[in-house]
Amino acid sequence: MSTKNESDSTLDIREADSPAPLESATSSVRPLGSEPAIQLSRSHFVLVFIGLALAVLLAAIDQVIVATAIAVIGNEFQNFQMIPWIGTSYLLTSAAVTPVYGKLSDIFGRKPTIIVAIVIFLIGSGISGGAMDMNVLIAGRAIAGIGGGGLMSLVMIVIADMTPLATRGRYQGIIGSVFGFASVIGPFVGGAFTDGLTWRWCFWINFPVGVVALVIIVVFLKAPSGSGTLVERIRRIDTVGFLLMSATTISLLLPIQNGGIKWDWNAPQTIALFVTSGVCLVLFVVYERSYAREPMIPTAVFANRSTILLVICSFLIGSSIFTVISYVPLYFQVVNGATAMQAGISMFPLVIPLTFVIVASGILISYIRRYRFILWIGFALSAIGAGLVSLLDENSNAAQRIGFLLVLGFGGGMLMQTKTIAMQNSVMPQHIGIGTSLVTFGQVMGSALGIAIGGSVLNNKVVSSLASAHIPSDVLDLITQTPIALRMVLQSNPSLLMEAMHAYVQGLQSAFILSIPCAILGLLLSLAVVEWPQQKLADAQSKQGEKV
Repeated sequence: MSTKNESDSTLDIREADSPAPLESATSSVRPLGSEPAIQLSRSHFVLVFIGLALAVLLAAIDQVIVATAIAVIGNEFQNFQMIPWIGTSYLLTSAAVTPVYGKLSDIFGRKPTIIVAIVIFLIGSGISGGAMDMNVLIAGRAIAGIGGGGLMSLVMIVIADMTPLATRGRYQGIIGSVFGFASVIGPFVGGAFTDGLTWRWCFWINFPVGVVALVIIVVFLKAPSGSGTLVERIRRIDTVGFLLMSATTISLLLPIQNGGIKWDWNAPQTIALFVTSGVCLVLFVVYERSYAREPMIPTAVFANRSTILLVICSFLIGSSIFTVISYVPLYFQVVNGATAMQAGISMFPLVIPLTFVIVASGILISYIRRYRFILWIGFALSAIGAGLVSLLDENSNAAQRIGFLLVLGFGGGMLMQTKTIAMQNSVMPQHIGIGTSLVTFGQVMGSALGIAIGGSVLNNKVVSSLASAHIPSDVLDLITQTPIALRMVLQSNPSLLMEAMHAYVQGLQSAFILSIPCAILGLLLSLAVVEWPQQKLADAQSKQGEKV
Protein backbone atom coordinates (compact mmCIF):
# COMPACT_ATOMS: atom_id res chain seq x y z
CA MET A 1 0.00 0.00 0.00
CA SER A 2 1.36 3.40 -0.99
CA THR A 3 1.63 6.12 1.60
CA LYS A 4 -0.06 9.46 1.22
CA ASN A 5 3.25 11.18 0.52
CA GLU A 6 4.03 8.69 -2.24
CA SER A 7 0.64 9.27 -3.77
CA ASP A 8 1.00 13.03 -3.61
CA SER A 9 4.37 12.89 -5.30
CA THR A 10 3.05 11.21 -8.42
CA LEU A 11 3.38 13.17 -11.63
CA ASP A 12 1.49 12.59 -14.84
CA ILE A 13 3.84 11.70 -17.68
CA ARG A 14 2.00 14.11 -19.97
CA GLU A 15 3.17 17.17 -18.04
CA ALA A 16 6.31 17.14 -20.17
CA ASP A 17 6.65 17.51 -23.92
CA SER A 18 9.23 14.84 -24.55
CA PRO A 19 8.04 11.25 -24.81
CA ALA A 20 11.42 9.97 -23.68
CA PRO A 21 10.53 9.67 -19.98
CA LEU A 22 7.71 7.30 -20.89
CA GLU A 23 9.99 4.32 -20.73
CA SER A 24 11.03 4.91 -17.14
CA ALA A 25 8.16 6.85 -15.64
CA THR A 26 5.81 4.02 -14.77
CA SER A 27 6.34 4.58 -11.09
CA SER A 28 5.47 8.24 -11.33
CA VAL A 29 2.21 8.15 -13.24
CA ARG A 30 -0.76 9.87 -11.69
CA PRO A 31 -3.00 6.99 -10.65
CA LEU A 32 -5.96 6.48 -12.93
CA GLY A 33 -6.62 2.92 -11.95
CA SER A 34 -7.28 0.15 -14.43
CA GLU A 35 -11.06 0.57 -14.23
CA PRO A 36 -13.19 3.33 -15.81
CA ALA A 37 -14.70 5.96 -13.51
CA ILE A 38 -18.27 4.98 -14.48
CA GLN A 39 -19.01 1.29 -13.85
CA LEU A 40 -22.00 -0.14 -15.78
CA SER A 41 -23.30 -3.60 -16.54
CA ARG A 42 -23.05 -4.67 -20.17
CA SER A 43 -26.75 -4.11 -20.87
CA HIS A 44 -26.73 -0.69 -19.20
CA PHE A 45 -23.54 0.23 -21.06
CA VAL A 46 -25.19 -0.54 -24.41
CA LEU A 47 -28.31 1.43 -23.51
CA VAL A 48 -26.35 4.45 -22.26
CA PHE A 49 -24.16 4.34 -25.34
CA ILE A 50 -27.28 4.44 -27.55
CA GLY A 51 -28.59 7.38 -25.52
CA LEU A 52 -25.32 9.25 -25.92
CA ALA A 53 -25.31 8.55 -29.67
CA LEU A 54 -28.83 10.01 -29.92
CA ALA A 55 -27.67 13.12 -28.05
CA VAL A 56 -24.86 13.60 -30.56
CA LEU A 57 -27.31 13.03 -33.40
CA LEU A 58 -29.40 15.89 -32.02
CA ALA A 59 -26.49 18.31 -31.81
CA ALA A 60 -24.98 17.45 -35.17
CA ILE A 61 -28.07 17.36 -37.34
CA ASP A 62 -29.56 20.52 -35.81
CA GLN A 63 -26.61 22.58 -37.01
CA VAL A 64 -27.35 21.84 -40.67
CA ILE A 65 -30.91 20.54 -41.01
CA VAL A 66 -32.41 24.02 -41.29
CA ALA A 67 -30.12 25.06 -44.18
CA THR A 68 -32.49 23.75 -46.87
CA ALA A 69 -35.56 25.29 -45.19
CA ILE A 70 -34.25 28.85 -44.97
CA ALA A 71 -35.85 30.09 -48.19
CA VAL A 72 -39.26 28.66 -47.22
CA ILE A 73 -39.03 30.16 -43.72
CA GLY A 74 -38.13 33.57 -45.10
CA ASN A 75 -41.03 33.45 -47.52
CA GLU A 76 -43.54 32.40 -44.83
CA PHE A 77 -42.50 35.18 -42.46
CA GLN A 78 -41.81 37.66 -45.29
CA ASN A 79 -38.55 38.55 -43.62
CA PHE A 80 -35.52 37.65 -45.73
CA GLN A 81 -33.24 40.17 -44.04
CA MET A 82 -33.23 38.24 -40.77
CA ILE A 83 -32.62 34.82 -42.38
CA PRO A 84 -28.87 34.72 -41.58
CA TRP A 85 -29.68 35.06 -37.87
CA ILE A 86 -31.39 31.66 -37.86
CA GLY A 87 -27.97 30.07 -38.08
CA THR A 88 -25.95 32.86 -36.49
CA SER A 89 -27.96 32.92 -33.24
CA TYR A 90 -27.39 29.19 -32.70
CA LEU A 91 -23.72 29.49 -33.58
CA LEU A 92 -23.08 32.43 -31.24
CA THR A 93 -24.60 30.85 -28.15
CA SER A 94 -23.25 27.34 -28.80
CA ALA A 95 -19.71 28.63 -29.38
CA ALA A 96 -19.90 30.83 -26.28
CA VAL A 97 -20.83 27.97 -23.93
CA THR A 98 -18.84 25.10 -25.43
CA PRO A 99 -15.59 25.79 -23.50
CA VAL A 100 -17.34 25.94 -20.12
CA TYR A 101 -19.27 22.66 -20.28
CA GLY A 102 -16.20 20.57 -19.46
CA LYS A 103 -15.62 22.51 -16.26
CA LEU A 104 -19.31 22.45 -15.34
CA SER A 105 -19.31 18.66 -15.66
CA ASP A 106 -16.34 18.53 -13.28
CA ILE A 107 -18.21 20.67 -10.73
CA PHE A 108 -21.75 19.28 -10.95
CA GLY A 109 -21.08 15.81 -12.34
CA ARG A 110 -21.40 14.40 -15.86
CA LYS A 111 -25.00 13.19 -15.57
CA PRO A 112 -26.70 16.39 -14.31
CA THR A 113 -24.77 18.52 -16.79
CA ILE A 114 -25.70 16.49 -19.87
CA ILE A 115 -29.33 16.25 -18.72
CA VAL A 116 -29.55 20.04 -18.37
CA ALA A 117 -27.95 20.49 -21.81
CA ILE A 118 -30.51 18.20 -23.48
CA VAL A 119 -33.44 19.87 -21.71
CA ILE A 120 -32.28 23.37 -22.73
CA PHE A 121 -31.81 22.14 -26.29
CA LEU A 122 -35.34 20.70 -26.42
CA ILE A 123 -36.86 23.89 -25.00
CA GLY A 124 -35.15 25.91 -27.73
CA SER A 125 -36.30 23.44 -30.38
CA GLY A 126 -39.90 23.70 -29.15
CA ILE A 127 -39.82 27.49 -29.31
CA SER A 128 -38.30 27.39 -32.81
CA GLY A 129 -40.81 24.86 -34.15
CA GLY A 130 -43.78 26.76 -32.79
CA ALA A 131 -42.54 30.26 -33.72
CA MET A 132 -45.06 32.52 -35.42
CA ASP A 133 -42.56 35.21 -36.40
CA MET A 134 -38.86 35.47 -37.18
CA ASN A 135 -37.84 37.03 -33.86
CA VAL A 136 -39.28 34.17 -31.83
CA LEU A 137 -37.62 31.64 -34.14
CA ILE A 138 -34.24 33.33 -33.70
CA ALA A 139 -34.70 33.43 -29.92
CA GLY A 140 -35.51 29.71 -29.93
CA ARG A 141 -32.40 28.96 -31.96
CA ALA A 142 -30.28 30.92 -29.49
CA ILE A 143 -31.68 28.91 -26.57
CA ALA A 144 -31.14 25.64 -28.43
CA GLY A 145 -27.53 26.66 -29.01
CA ILE A 146 -26.94 26.99 -25.27
CA GLY A 147 -27.86 23.32 -24.86
CA GLY A 148 -26.47 22.01 -28.13
CA GLY A 149 -23.11 23.68 -27.57
CA GLY A 150 -22.21 21.17 -24.87
CA LEU A 151 -23.70 17.92 -26.16
CA MET A 152 -20.81 16.74 -28.33
CA SER A 153 -18.07 17.41 -25.80
CA LEU A 154 -20.13 16.09 -22.88
CA VAL A 155 -20.82 12.83 -24.70
CA MET A 156 -17.11 12.34 -25.38
CA ILE A 157 -16.32 13.12 -21.74
CA VAL A 158 -18.86 10.57 -20.49
CA ILE A 159 -17.50 7.91 -22.86
CA ALA A 160 -14.00 8.63 -21.59
CA ASP A 161 -15.33 7.94 -18.08
CA MET A 162 -17.17 4.78 -19.19
CA THR A 163 -14.36 3.06 -21.05
CA PRO A 164 -10.76 2.11 -20.28
CA LEU A 165 -8.03 3.84 -22.22
CA ALA A 166 -7.23 0.73 -24.26
CA THR A 167 -10.71 0.47 -25.85
CA ARG A 168 -11.85 4.09 -25.76
CA GLY A 169 -10.99 4.77 -29.40
CA ARG A 170 -13.46 2.31 -30.87
CA TYR A 171 -16.42 3.71 -28.91
CA GLN A 172 -15.55 7.33 -29.55
CA GLY A 173 -15.05 6.41 -33.19
CA ILE A 174 -18.64 5.19 -33.41
CA ILE A 175 -19.89 8.39 -31.79
CA GLY A 176 -17.74 10.43 -34.16
CA SER A 177 -19.27 8.62 -37.13
CA VAL A 178 -22.74 9.54 -35.89
CA PHE A 179 -21.66 13.18 -35.78
CA GLY A 180 -20.10 13.05 -39.24
CA PHE A 181 -23.04 11.21 -40.79
CA ALA A 182 -25.60 13.56 -39.22
CA SER A 183 -23.66 16.67 -40.26
CA VAL A 184 -23.78 15.67 -43.90
CA ILE A 185 -27.19 14.02 -44.03
CA GLY A 186 -28.89 16.90 -42.19
CA PRO A 187 -29.67 19.00 -45.30
CA PHE A 188 -31.21 15.92 -46.95
CA VAL A 189 -33.50 15.34 -43.96
CA GLY A 190 -34.35 19.04 -43.77
CA GLY A 191 -35.22 19.07 -47.45
CA ALA A 192 -37.46 16.03 -47.03
CA PHE A 193 -39.36 17.67 -44.16
CA THR A 194 -39.63 21.01 -45.95
CA ASP A 195 -40.78 19.50 -49.26
CA GLY A 196 -43.05 16.79 -47.84
CA LEU A 197 -44.36 18.14 -44.52
CA THR A 198 -43.40 21.52 -43.06
CA TRP A 199 -40.16 23.24 -42.11
CA ARG A 200 -41.30 23.11 -38.48
CA TRP A 201 -40.50 19.39 -38.40
CA CYS A 202 -36.82 20.36 -38.72
CA PHE A 203 -37.18 21.32 -35.04
CA TRP A 204 -39.99 19.06 -33.87
CA ILE A 205 -38.06 15.94 -34.85
CA ASN A 206 -35.74 16.69 -31.95
CA PHE A 207 -38.43 15.81 -29.41
CA PRO A 208 -38.87 12.06 -30.00
CA VAL A 209 -35.12 11.60 -30.36
CA GLY A 210 -34.27 13.87 -27.44
CA VAL A 211 -36.83 12.39 -25.07
CA VAL A 212 -35.56 8.85 -25.72
CA ALA A 213 -31.97 9.99 -25.10
CA LEU A 214 -33.02 11.83 -21.95
CA VAL A 215 -34.93 8.88 -20.47
CA ILE A 216 -32.05 6.48 -21.13
CA ILE A 217 -29.49 8.78 -19.52
CA VAL A 218 -31.69 9.55 -16.51
CA VAL A 219 -32.51 5.90 -15.82
CA PHE A 220 -29.36 3.99 -16.75
CA LEU A 221 -26.35 6.33 -16.45
CA LYS A 222 -24.88 5.86 -12.97
CA ALA A 223 -22.17 8.51 -12.74
CA PRO A 224 -20.45 10.09 -9.73
CA SER A 225 -21.85 13.49 -8.80
CA GLY A 226 -19.78 16.50 -7.89
CA SER A 227 -18.70 17.04 -4.31
CA GLY A 228 -20.09 19.69 -1.94
CA THR A 229 -23.49 21.30 -1.53
CA LEU A 230 -25.30 22.96 -4.44
CA VAL A 231 -24.35 26.41 -3.15
CA GLU A 232 -20.68 25.38 -2.85
CA ARG A 233 -20.71 24.07 -6.41
CA ILE A 234 -22.31 27.22 -7.78
CA ARG A 235 -19.63 29.30 -6.05
CA ARG A 236 -16.98 27.25 -7.86
CA ILE A 237 -18.22 28.46 -11.25
CA ASP A 238 -15.77 30.89 -12.83
CA THR A 239 -18.43 33.48 -13.71
CA VAL A 240 -16.02 36.27 -14.65
CA GLY A 241 -13.98 33.92 -16.81
CA PHE A 242 -17.11 32.64 -18.54
CA LEU A 243 -18.37 36.17 -19.29
CA LEU A 244 -14.99 37.24 -20.66
CA MET A 245 -14.71 34.14 -22.85
CA SER A 246 -18.28 34.59 -24.10
CA ALA A 247 -17.59 38.24 -24.93
CA THR A 248 -14.42 37.21 -26.75
CA THR A 249 -16.24 34.57 -28.79
CA ILE A 250 -19.33 36.60 -29.69
CA SER A 251 -17.32 39.74 -30.52
CA LEU A 252 -15.18 37.67 -32.86
CA LEU A 253 -17.99 35.74 -34.55
CA LEU A 254 -20.28 38.70 -35.25
CA PRO A 255 -17.90 40.53 -37.62
CA ILE A 256 -16.80 37.22 -39.13
CA GLN A 257 -20.42 36.35 -39.94
CA ASN A 258 -21.26 39.80 -41.32
CA GLY A 259 -17.94 41.06 -42.71
CA GLY A 260 -17.88 41.37 -46.48
CA ILE A 261 -21.62 40.65 -46.68
CA LYS A 262 -23.61 43.10 -44.51
CA TRP A 263 -20.64 45.14 -43.31
CA ASP A 264 -17.45 46.15 -45.05
CA TRP A 265 -14.35 44.62 -43.48
CA ASN A 266 -13.09 48.12 -42.70
CA ALA A 267 -16.44 49.34 -41.34
CA PRO A 268 -16.30 50.92 -37.85
CA GLN A 269 -18.49 48.23 -36.27
CA THR A 270 -16.36 45.45 -37.76
CA ILE A 271 -13.12 46.93 -36.46
CA ALA A 272 -14.68 47.78 -33.09
CA LEU A 273 -15.88 44.20 -32.55
CA PHE A 274 -12.52 42.70 -33.51
CA VAL A 275 -10.78 45.06 -31.08
CA THR A 276 -13.32 44.21 -28.36
CA SER A 277 -12.68 40.52 -28.91
CA GLY A 278 -8.92 41.00 -28.59
CA VAL A 279 -9.24 43.07 -25.42
CA CYS A 280 -11.60 40.55 -23.81
CA LEU A 281 -9.22 37.72 -24.69
CA VAL A 282 -6.31 39.50 -23.00
CA LEU A 283 -8.44 40.20 -19.93
CA PHE A 284 -9.55 36.55 -19.87
CA VAL A 285 -5.98 35.26 -19.91
CA VAL A 286 -4.87 37.70 -17.21
CA TYR A 287 -7.84 36.91 -14.99
CA GLU A 288 -7.50 33.14 -15.39
CA ARG A 289 -3.78 33.20 -14.63
CA SER A 290 -3.79 35.64 -11.72
CA TYR A 291 -7.19 36.06 -10.11
CA ALA A 292 -9.57 33.14 -10.71
CA ARG A 293 -9.95 30.87 -7.66
CA GLU A 294 -10.89 27.91 -9.88
CA PRO A 295 -10.14 28.86 -13.51
CA MET A 296 -12.50 27.79 -16.26
CA ILE A 297 -9.46 26.72 -18.27
CA PRO A 298 -6.54 25.95 -15.93
CA THR A 299 -3.14 26.86 -17.33
CA ALA A 300 -2.01 23.31 -16.46
CA VAL A 301 -4.11 22.09 -19.40
CA PHE A 302 -1.47 23.64 -21.66
CA ALA A 303 1.44 22.15 -19.74
CA ASN A 304 2.74 20.56 -22.93
CA ARG A 305 2.74 21.80 -26.49
CA SER A 306 0.55 18.98 -27.78
CA THR A 307 -2.61 20.34 -26.16
CA ILE A 308 -2.10 23.76 -27.75
CA LEU A 309 -1.33 22.23 -31.14
CA LEU A 310 -4.38 19.96 -30.99
CA VAL A 311 -6.72 22.89 -30.29
CA ILE A 312 -5.24 24.70 -33.31
CA CYS A 313 -5.48 21.53 -35.41
CA SER A 314 -9.15 21.20 -34.41
CA PHE A 315 -9.69 24.79 -35.55
CA LEU A 316 -8.07 23.95 -38.90
CA ILE A 317 -10.18 20.78 -39.25
CA GLY A 318 -13.29 22.90 -38.84
CA SER A 319 -12.13 25.59 -41.25
CA SER A 320 -11.11 23.09 -43.94
CA ILE A 321 -13.45 20.09 -43.84
CA PHE A 322 -16.66 21.84 -42.82
CA THR A 323 -16.22 24.69 -45.28
CA VAL A 324 -16.24 22.19 -48.14
CA ILE A 325 -19.07 20.12 -46.63
CA SER A 326 -21.20 23.28 -46.26
CA TYR A 327 -20.84 24.47 -49.84
CA VAL A 328 -20.73 21.24 -51.88
CA PRO A 329 -24.56 20.84 -51.70
CA LEU A 330 -24.84 24.34 -53.15
CA TYR A 331 -22.73 23.20 -56.10
CA PHE A 332 -25.20 20.40 -56.88
CA GLN A 333 -28.19 22.71 -56.49
CA VAL A 334 -26.80 25.47 -58.70
CA VAL A 335 -25.09 23.39 -61.39
CA ASN A 336 -27.41 20.37 -61.53
CA GLY A 337 -30.60 22.07 -60.44
CA ALA A 338 -30.86 19.48 -57.66
CA THR A 339 -33.49 19.72 -54.95
CA ALA A 340 -32.41 19.66 -51.32
CA MET A 341 -33.06 15.90 -51.17
CA GLN A 342 -31.15 15.25 -54.39
CA ALA A 343 -28.22 17.35 -53.17
CA GLY A 344 -28.17 15.28 -49.98
CA ILE A 345 -28.08 12.04 -52.00
CA SER A 346 -25.25 13.46 -54.12
CA MET A 347 -23.24 13.88 -50.89
CA PHE A 348 -23.26 10.12 -50.22
CA PRO A 349 -19.78 9.62 -51.79
CA LEU A 350 -18.51 11.88 -48.98
CA VAL A 351 -20.86 10.65 -46.24
CA ILE A 352 -20.22 6.92 -46.58
CA PRO A 353 -16.39 6.94 -46.39
CA LEU A 354 -16.46 9.69 -43.75
CA THR A 355 -18.70 7.59 -41.50
CA PHE A 356 -16.84 4.35 -42.13
CA VAL A 357 -13.36 5.80 -41.61
CA ILE A 358 -14.29 7.56 -38.35
CA VAL A 359 -15.28 4.18 -36.89
CA ALA A 360 -12.35 2.34 -38.48
CA SER A 361 -9.78 4.85 -37.24
CA GLY A 362 -11.11 4.58 -33.68
CA ILE A 363 -10.91 0.78 -33.81
CA LEU A 364 -7.44 0.94 -35.35
CA ILE A 365 -6.20 3.22 -32.57
CA SER A 366 -7.56 0.79 -29.97
CA TYR A 367 -5.53 -2.02 -31.49
CA ILE A 368 -2.23 -0.35 -32.44
CA ARG A 369 -2.30 2.27 -29.64
CA ARG A 370 -0.97 4.95 -32.02
CA TYR A 371 -2.77 7.94 -33.46
CA ARG A 372 -0.38 10.60 -34.75
CA PHE A 373 0.19 9.07 -38.19
CA ILE A 374 -3.60 8.99 -38.68
CA LEU A 375 -3.65 12.77 -38.19
CA TRP A 376 -0.89 13.12 -40.77
CA ILE A 377 -2.64 10.99 -43.40
CA GLY A 378 -5.99 12.65 -42.66
CA PHE A 379 -4.69 16.18 -43.17
CA ALA A 380 -2.82 15.15 -46.33
CA LEU A 381 -5.89 13.50 -47.86
CA SER A 382 -8.05 16.46 -46.82
CA ALA A 383 -5.73 18.89 -48.58
CA ILE A 384 -5.75 16.71 -51.70
CA GLY A 385 -9.53 16.25 -51.49
CA ALA A 386 -10.19 19.97 -51.09
CA GLY A 387 -7.90 20.64 -54.04
CA LEU A 388 -9.76 18.13 -56.18
CA VAL A 389 -13.17 19.47 -55.18
CA SER A 390 -12.01 22.97 -56.12
CA LEU A 391 -11.63 21.67 -59.69
CA LEU A 392 -15.33 20.83 -60.04
CA ASP A 393 -17.14 23.00 -62.57
CA GLU A 394 -20.32 22.90 -64.64
CA ASN A 395 -18.73 20.38 -67.02
CA SER A 396 -17.51 17.86 -64.44
CA ASN A 397 -18.84 14.34 -64.88
CA ALA A 398 -20.26 11.97 -62.28
CA ALA A 399 -17.01 10.02 -61.92
CA GLN A 400 -15.09 13.17 -61.03
CA ARG A 401 -17.69 14.29 -58.50
CA ILE A 402 -17.82 10.91 -56.81
CA GLY A 403 -14.06 10.36 -56.84
CA PHE A 404 -13.18 13.81 -55.50
CA LEU A 405 -15.70 13.55 -52.66
CA LEU A 406 -14.45 10.06 -51.77
CA VAL A 407 -10.93 11.40 -51.20
CA LEU A 408 -12.23 14.20 -48.98
CA GLY A 409 -14.43 11.76 -47.08
CA PHE A 410 -11.51 9.47 -46.27
CA GLY A 411 -9.37 12.40 -45.13
CA GLY A 412 -12.07 14.00 -42.99
CA GLY A 413 -12.97 10.67 -41.42
CA MET A 414 -9.41 10.18 -40.20
CA LEU A 415 -9.43 13.57 -38.46
CA MET A 416 -12.86 13.88 -36.88
CA GLN A 417 -12.36 11.60 -33.92
CA THR A 418 -8.59 11.18 -33.82
CA LYS A 419 -8.09 14.75 -32.58
CA THR A 420 -10.30 14.06 -29.55
CA ILE A 421 -8.51 10.82 -28.70
CA ALA A 422 -5.17 12.59 -29.06
CA MET A 423 -6.27 15.40 -26.72
CA GLN A 424 -7.59 13.01 -24.08
CA ASN A 425 -4.27 11.19 -24.27
CA SER A 426 -2.29 14.43 -23.94
CA VAL A 427 -3.90 16.01 -20.89
CA MET A 428 -3.81 14.88 -17.28
CA PRO A 429 -6.75 12.69 -16.21
CA GLN A 430 -8.43 15.42 -14.20
CA HIS A 431 -8.38 17.69 -17.27
CA ILE A 432 -10.00 15.30 -19.76
CA GLY A 433 -13.32 17.17 -19.56
CA ILE A 434 -11.79 20.57 -20.19
CA GLY A 435 -9.46 19.26 -22.91
CA THR A 436 -12.36 17.60 -24.74
CA SER A 437 -14.38 20.82 -24.60
CA LEU A 438 -11.45 22.78 -25.99
CA VAL A 439 -11.01 20.64 -29.11
CA THR A 440 -14.76 20.83 -29.71
CA PHE A 441 -14.62 24.60 -29.28
CA GLY A 442 -11.69 24.81 -31.69
CA GLN A 443 -13.63 22.91 -34.35
CA VAL A 444 -16.74 25.07 -33.86
CA MET A 445 -14.75 28.28 -34.20
CA GLY A 446 -12.87 26.96 -37.21
CA SER A 447 -16.13 25.96 -38.90
CA ALA A 448 -17.65 29.38 -38.22
CA LEU A 449 -14.63 31.22 -39.59
CA GLY A 450 -14.22 28.96 -42.62
CA ILE A 451 -17.88 29.03 -43.60
CA ALA A 452 -18.16 32.80 -43.08
CA ILE A 453 -15.04 33.66 -45.07
CA GLY A 454 -15.99 31.12 -47.73
CA GLY A 455 -19.42 32.73 -48.04
CA SER A 456 -17.92 36.19 -48.27
CA VAL A 457 -15.51 35.07 -51.01
CA LEU A 458 -18.34 33.32 -52.86
CA ASN A 459 -20.68 36.34 -52.78
CA ASN A 460 -17.97 38.83 -53.73
CA LYS A 461 -16.92 36.64 -56.65
CA VAL A 462 -20.49 36.27 -57.91
CA VAL A 463 -21.25 40.00 -57.61
CA SER A 464 -18.01 41.04 -59.33
CA SER A 465 -18.46 38.48 -62.12
CA LEU A 466 -22.04 39.55 -62.81
CA ALA A 467 -21.42 43.28 -62.47
CA SER A 468 -21.44 43.73 -66.25
CA ALA A 469 -24.27 41.28 -66.94
CA HIS A 470 -27.03 43.93 -66.74
CA ILE A 471 -28.97 42.03 -64.08
CA PRO A 472 -31.41 44.18 -62.09
CA SER A 473 -30.08 44.87 -58.60
CA ASP A 474 -33.07 43.25 -56.88
CA VAL A 475 -32.62 40.06 -58.92
CA LEU A 476 -28.88 40.07 -58.20
CA ASP A 477 -29.58 40.40 -54.49
CA LEU A 478 -32.02 37.49 -54.66
CA ILE A 479 -29.70 35.06 -56.42
CA THR A 480 -26.77 35.93 -54.14
CA GLN A 481 -28.84 35.50 -50.97
CA THR A 482 -30.80 32.49 -52.30
CA PRO A 483 -28.64 30.69 -54.90
CA ILE A 484 -31.19 27.89 -55.39
CA ALA A 485 -33.52 30.50 -56.93
CA LEU A 486 -31.01 31.16 -59.72
CA ARG A 487 -32.52 28.76 -62.26
CA MET A 488 -36.08 29.86 -61.58
CA VAL A 489 -35.30 33.58 -61.87
CA LEU A 490 -33.13 33.34 -64.99
CA GLN A 491 -34.74 30.41 -66.82
CA SER A 492 -36.17 32.71 -69.49
CA ASN A 493 -32.66 33.89 -70.44
CA PRO A 494 -30.45 30.80 -71.06
CA SER A 495 -27.30 32.76 -71.88
CA LEU A 496 -27.57 34.85 -68.72
CA LEU A 497 -28.34 31.70 -66.74
CA MET A 498 -25.13 30.05 -67.97
CA GLU A 499 -23.15 33.20 -67.15
CA ALA A 500 -24.58 33.34 -63.64
CA MET A 501 -23.98 29.61 -63.14
CA HIS A 502 -20.35 30.01 -64.22
CA ALA A 503 -19.96 32.91 -61.80
CA TYR A 504 -21.25 30.71 -58.98
CA VAL A 505 -18.92 27.87 -59.93
CA GLN A 506 -15.96 30.27 -59.84
CA GLY A 507 -17.09 31.57 -56.46
CA LEU A 508 -17.44 28.04 -55.06
CA GLN A 509 -14.02 27.09 -56.41
CA SER A 510 -12.50 30.09 -54.65
CA ALA A 511 -14.22 29.09 -51.39
CA PHE A 512 -12.97 25.50 -51.70
CA ILE A 513 -9.41 26.64 -52.39
CA LEU A 514 -9.35 28.36 -48.98
CA SER A 515 -9.57 24.92 -47.36
CA ILE A 516 -6.32 23.71 -48.91
CA PRO A 517 -3.84 25.88 -46.91
CA CYS A 518 -5.82 25.14 -43.72
CA ALA A 519 -5.35 21.40 -44.21
CA ILE A 520 -1.67 21.82 -45.13
CA LEU A 521 -1.03 23.95 -42.03
CA GLY A 522 -2.82 21.32 -39.95
CA LEU A 523 -0.50 18.67 -41.34
CA LEU A 524 2.59 20.70 -40.50
CA LEU A 525 1.42 21.42 -36.95
CA SER A 526 0.41 17.81 -36.32
CA LEU A 527 4.00 16.75 -37.05
CA ALA A 528 4.96 18.48 -33.77
CA VAL A 529 2.27 16.73 -31.68
CA VAL A 530 3.88 14.44 -29.11
CA GLU A 531 2.37 10.97 -29.13
CA TRP A 532 1.95 9.13 -25.87
CA PRO A 533 1.84 5.46 -26.93
CA GLN A 534 -1.43 4.19 -25.48
CA GLN A 535 -0.21 0.73 -24.59
CA LYS A 536 2.63 2.05 -22.45
CA LEU A 537 0.39 4.71 -20.94
CA ALA A 538 -2.34 2.19 -20.11
CA ASP A 539 0.15 -0.30 -18.67
CA ALA A 540 1.79 2.42 -16.58
CA GLN A 541 -1.54 3.61 -15.22
CA SER A 542 -2.62 0.06 -14.47
CA LYS A 543 0.60 -0.69 -12.55
CA GLN A 544 0.28 2.55 -10.58
CA GLY A 545 -3.35 1.77 -9.82
CA GLU A 546 -2.29 -1.58 -8.35
CA LYS A 547 0.15 0.17 -5.99
CA VAL A 548 -2.32 2.67 -4.58
